[in-house]
Amino acid sequence: MGITVSKKLGGAVERNRAKRLIREAYRQLTCKAASEKTEENVFTKPHIIVIVARGRIISKTTKCADVLSDMEKAFRALKIIAE
Repeated sequence: MGITVSKKLGGAVERNRAKRLIREAYRQLTCKAASEKTEENVFTKPHIIVIVARGRIISKTTKCADVLSDMEKAFRALKIIAE
């Protein structure tokens, strides 16, 4: 998985916070999916995932749970994780 955050979103502190939130949400999503299935079947098939952070993530009120729910919705819509 790759994460990219543009300098347009803010300074280094904001960009690093965005990357930390995305990494943690991805970790929770894979752990959650792994607990439901076997370790090998977390994803439907191998994927190269690149996440591009957008403006809403740098808000101080954005929580990891918000990022996790958005990520889970997107992955399910793209059929990256099994239902």
